[in-house]
Amino acid sequence: MPETQSRLPLDEAHLDTLAYLIETGKCALVLGPQLSRITENDRKVPLRQKLARELAEELAKTPGMAIPDPDDLSLVCTAYQKHFNGSRLTLEHKVGSFFRRFNDPEEVLRQVAHLPFRVILSTAQDNLLQSAFKKEGKLWQEGHYRVGETQVDNYDESSHLPYIYQLFGKVLEKDVDRLVLTQQDQMRYVDSMQGVGRETRLPPALLRAMQDCKGFLFLGFDFEDWYLRVLLHILHFVRDEQAVFGLHQSKPDRPCPHKSPCIIPTNISSTSSREPTPSIWSRPCARVLTKNPLIRRGNNLP
Repeated sequence: MPETQSRLPLDEAHLDTLAYLIETGKCALVLGPQLSRITENDRKVPLRQKLARELAEELAKTPGMAIPDPDDLSLVCTAYQKHFNGSRLTLEHKVGSFFRRFNDPEEVLRQVAHLPFRVILSTAQDNLLQSAFKKEGKLWQEGHYRVGETQVDNYDESSHLPYIYQLFGKVLEKDVDRLVLTQQDQMRYVDSMQGVGRETRLPPALLRAMQDCKGFLFLGFDFEDWYLRVLLHILHFVRDEQAVFGLHQSKPDRPCPHKSPCIIPTNISSTSSREPTPSIWSRPCARVLTKNPLIRRGNNLP
């Protein structure tokens, strides 16, 4: 990833533009893995990180077992599946049971439920966002991507309800569906999204809704997340009138180096010459959400 070349003072005009796009329903929200998290010992821990460490601890009980980086979920899941003779069922059962343990969303997700996003793309495989909507008394529609399959096109273009679409599969009430977990899954996912057969790509109605958006807001991503590079490549922001915003959020053990709010022009991904140059704002997600005039619940978030 190329290094950032410059930093610019945070311009309130950008926040005003973002608030306007959200308020008029012309901004799509893209949620990264850093927003699905819990509090442990006064620290915010992403669920993906906690899952990776729990699986790694289980693998470590086997004498002589080579343990991969316990913070890299795809590596740990790959080793875990291999350890059980390639049993996908064992891995999926473990992951599904893990995510079902958590149903208490953080305040930032509950804030999202009050904003008029027509489309919310999520990298999470849990149901914390749906729990946030439920706790806030809000209705929603939802769908999720199925790797290698013909996609269910259930986006209702006539509905005003927000549509939550989980990009990497979903944990169901008693099962899981097409979770992207291992390194092999990641490669299959990219192939599926860019498949020659359009039936494996994102559903047409959802794509039309995204094309109607004037802005995209990325929350909960670290610059080094593979998700971010893949999404910028797959979503193909090519129209000049589309604005791509992002909020840098470091992993708990790697704090953001930018001490003050700033706009960072940077080319996050070099996989396609048609990808945008996002404005990455080093600012806590909740503070930006509370700038929106639709939120009347106070600015007491960290």
